[in-house]
Amino acid sequence: MSRSSRILIVEHEHALRHGVCLHLELEGCACYTAPNVTSAIQRDDLGSFDLVVCGLTPGLFDAQHIIDAVRGASGEGYVPILMLATDATRAAAIVGLERGADGFLVKPFGFRELVASVRALLRTRPIGCVRDPSPTPWSDPDRIFVHGLDVDPARRRVRVDGRDVRLTEQEFQLLYVLAANAGRVLSRGALLSHVWGRTFVSTRSVDALVKRVRRRLEFAGRPARIQAVRGVGYRFTAIELPRSA
Repeated sequence: MSRSSRILIVEHEHALRHGVCLHLELEGCACYTAPNVTSAIQRDDLGSFDLVVCGLTPGLFDAQHIIDAVRGASGEGYVPILMLATDATRAAAIVGLERGADGFLVKPFGFRELVASVRALLRTRPIGCVRDPSPTPWSDPDRIFVHGLDVDPARRRVRVDGRDVRLTEQEFQLLYVLAANAGRVLSRGALLSHVWGRTFVSTRSVDALVKRVRRRLEFAGRPARIQAVRGVGYRFTAIELPRSA
């Protein structure tokens, strides 16, 4: 977790807001707080944060309000959103994931769990999050090797057992961001932002793109490593799977 990470904490419970801020500051982050969504979305610097942690309060607002505000304020960049839910707002948190948030924790949660979640989201932020006009929009150009699968962002090339696999630009971006975060579940909303940027498209477009990538890899003789996580999104597994006959 970088000491330059700026995190906005939006939470109406003073004790919890203070506790979250304290533990993240102990990790070296610079924390800023807001008691509610209304005050958060009025900030001039809303789009400049590296992460927004936002509590969901029954009856006070729709999770979409903060998602839309953060996405609109961040312009061409990408600011991850971690929601803090209760049992009463769990359903709203799941909807939030489908509509663009990146993760959620259910209260009461441990602060180690909070810190781990924040670390994970901050690690993924540079990958495909900032739209760059250059041919290689990832800040980390390292190739990924997974049991015969070679994903090379510098050359925009994918190979299976040494054989080229032809992918469209969107297919390549989807495969790369999933493989770079192997083992982690990425929401459909996060994948929309990674692959399509600010363009408004349905989450069904993610499902269709995943199917195409799976077919191309399977046609090349490798089993599909992209696993669906019901109600959330997709995960790339690095575990060796049986090869196609």
